[in-house]
Amino acid sequence: MEKKRALTFSAGIMNIVAYSIYVILTAYVGYIALITIALIADLGGADAELAATATATITGLLVGCIFRLVLAIVSIVMSAKLIKISKASVQDYAKAKSKIISVIVINFIIVAYGFISYITSGLDASMLVVSIGEILMFVAMLVAAILLIVDIKNNKKLAEQEQAQIIASASAPATPAPTADDDKLDKLTKLNEMKANGLISDEEYEQMKADLLK
Repeated sequence: MEKKRALTFSAGIMNIVAYSIYVILTAYVGYIALITIALIADLGGADAELAATATATITGLLVGCIFRLVLAIVSIVMSAKLIKISKASVQDYAKAKSKIISVIVINFIIVAYGFISYITSGLDASMLVVSIGEILMFVAMLVAAILLIVDIKNNKKLAEQEQAQIIASASAPATPAPTADDDKLDKLTKLNEMKANGLISDEEYEQMKADLLK
């Protein structure tokens, strides 16, 4: 098993935590929107036109919340897969590049949408805790996306190194297989050593040498 990629693993964990918070905050906003619609329906008799306008606006907000919830849940599932991908081989990690890029793109879209919303509308003092939580969440998503980009580049370098090693191995001259003459020479060398060490007599040496050279 390949060594776990710490950056991709960390990005997966950060994304799961960030999008879980995103789900909670979005569900909270949706809940407030539902309550507001109910209150407008109860009090709308005084100004039906104003009530209808407010209801339409809040309904649009509610639809946006539903879309964000679906996107967040999909992102959590994809982020969980990042943890598995972090243990993949160089080749398998490269094959999963499109999935990783999808997570990066979604993160950037959510972060851009969030910061543009704050720039245009400003921080809501009445929901300061929620606003701070969202900002921290957006920062975590941005960091996770950057970590994934770095790991994609690192994996590309590893793939290039592996390919270079394969090419070098293929182009390296093959070690010639030992021939029969080489084998006889080795045995004759050992035979000479045995005679020099007194392990065999002259007669035995000559007999074994003759047998070897047949």
